Amino acid sequence: MMQPVLDVGTASETVEVTGAAPTLETESASVSRIVPLPSGLPVTTSVSLGKRSLSLDSAGNLFLSRNGGKKWKKINPRWVGKAVRIELKPPSDIGSLPKRDNETPSSVNTTDVFQLTTDANAVWTSKDGTHWHRQ
Repeated sequence: MMQPVLDVGTASETVEVTGAAPTLETESASVSRIVPLPSGLPVTTSVSLGKRSLSLDSAGNLFLSRNGGKKWKKINPRWVGKAVRIELKPPSDIGSLPKRDNETPSSVNTTDVFQLTTDANAVWTSKDGTHWHRQ
């Protein structure tokens, strides 16, 4: 009688991995162009409220854009010295701002206001970035 003999062999398995580069969505991409400040100096701080943006350059000059940074206008300061900080503040942090002649209660901005601090620690505020009032 014969006895069958089985030899132990080796097992092998092959795994194939395939992949593709991720797809880039280009249908809704947009690019906005921000124009440098007219002074040519580096921007130290920028704040925005809607399409209005204020930027402060390294020399303390303040610039306003009403169209999201596409065009800049230098603000002629009413303050002495140079601007060292700009920020947005809620009106409750500022106190009462002077009302302009053409403002009605419904046209008064009840959200944030621009606040500027000078190197002499004088604080100025503006609702629109153009008309500044000392606090």
